[in-house]
Amino acid sequence: MGRVVFSSGLTVDSGGCTEDVSPASLLEEFRQARGRQRQRLLNAVLDQGRQLVALIPTALQAYDPEGDDWAAGSLIQLLMAHAG
Repeated sequence: MGRVVFSSGLTVDSGGCTEDVSPASLLEEFRQARGRQRQRLLNAVLDQGRQLVALIPTALQAYDPEGDDWAAGSLIQLLMAHAG
């Protein structure tokens, strides 16, 4: 996989984020990203799981509750994994 630079300037490669990014910014990039970009961001989201847990409930409000967005499902799984 190559390197991807998002509109916010966040850079991600196969190893995850290549710079420090705030948890809130990472969640927002994950929400706004499309297909393959989200797949690359997923590793960074999973790596920062514990830091994101407190922000996930608020982040989920931006997703369509009637939708079938896999990103929202991934965040719910991450929340459940770290909430116990």
